[in-house]
Amino acid sequence: MNKLCTLCFALLLTACGSGLNGTYSDQLGMTTYSFKPDGKVVLEVLGTATELSYELDGEKLKIVSPQGNFIMTVKDKDSIVGPMGMVLARKK
Repeated sequence: MNKLCTLCFALLLTACGSGLNGTYSDQLGMTTYSFKPDGKVVLEVLGTATELSYELDGEKLKIVSPQGNFIMTVKDKDSIVGPMGMVLARKK
């Protein structure tokens, strides 16, 4: 019984990953964010890609960049509101 509880607890911790997984883009496709559940995000702007880190706290999404951090808002699983109200939609 004790081993079963330990296994269930380990599975529960694994299921509660750090956050986002998927690719989000603006309407024009000029800016794309590809999130990985390990806290990394690839930001691509006009064909130039940069790997950054992110932290998710509820609906607040902080992108950590050497030039400075910025905060975005996760509206639902299919949309994120970014800087200056830019809406990023999840790519299917």
